[in-house]
Amino acid sequence: MTKLNQKFPETEIEFKVLMENIDKKLRREEIPMVSRPFHAIGKISEKYSVDLKVNPPNRSPKPGIYYGDDLVIRIMNWYDKRYNKNLKSEFSIGKIIVEIKDDPWLMKLPLLYGKLNFIVSPLKKTFENNDNIHTYNILDSIDNLTDELRNSLNQNEYKNIFKTFLLGWEFYTKITIIENIKFVQEALHDFDAAVFHLINRPKAVGLSKWSSLQAVEKLLKAWLKETAGEFPRTHKLKELAKLSKEQGLKDIPNSLIEEVSCKPGIRYGEKNISIQDALTAHNSSLKIAVIILQSFEAKY
Repeated sequence: MTKLNQKFPETEIEFKVLMENIDKKLRREEIPMVSRPFHAIGKISEKYSVDLKVNPPNRSPKPGIYYGDDLVIRIMNWYDKRYNKNLKSEFSIGKIIVEIKDDPWLMKLPLLYGKLNFIVSPLKKTFENNDNIHTYNILDSIDNLTDELRNSLNQNEYKNIFKTFLLGWEFYTKITIIENIKFVQEALHDFDAAVFHLINRPKAVGLSKWSSLQAVEKLLKAWLKETAGEFPRTHKLKELAKLSKEQGLKDIPNSLIEEVSCKPGIRYGEKNISIQDALTAHNSSLKIAVIILQSFEAKY
């Protein structure tokens, strides 16, 4: 049974009407084109009270079938036809920073769907194999990574790149769960700001760390608003995390809270911090965010 006994589309006309309505809502919410396919899947899942896979099989939809994997395939195809050039021009669901040999590098998380296999290899390129499984080389997501640097990486560096990518991937694919909750869009802007201040010239490491704190602060307040109806006016993450745990949030390691926490004066250079401090805060903020999203996922 679907929500309120709503029926899935049964014809191409009904499906197109559904998509036009969903896309109209996403435009009004100012969701970027590149993010709309995933947001559309979330809204349609909610509309019919079903779980739809973000990564369906890489095949054509079965004739006359408008539910399950076939519905998701049709959604992706609809967006590809409607916004093809605009989707490909951005081709990213989010941006994070990965540390390579002590330097911050911009990693653009790709817009992918279907069966996925992630690898880190200096030689192999992204390709699709015979089983319709997309093998994506994570090194291809690192902006302006040179072949020389790519070939100089060791196994520990490959592992760090892999872990960082998966962390960002989980965050940006799960954030759609709470896209309409108060403070979430603002938190996303803070995550973007943390990245921007680390790759812009000159770097503003204090502003980057402050943005990481602000992102976590807003997500914790989003949890408290949803569960308790209120939250204290404070920037103290320890206090917010403690109150959030009392309202059912999964436990956040204190070490992560410490790595993100800072005072407002950091924005104005009142305390000198290193690029490494800002990188650590960015990475830890994503780890905290995933814990919060996992709690929201369990709740909804």
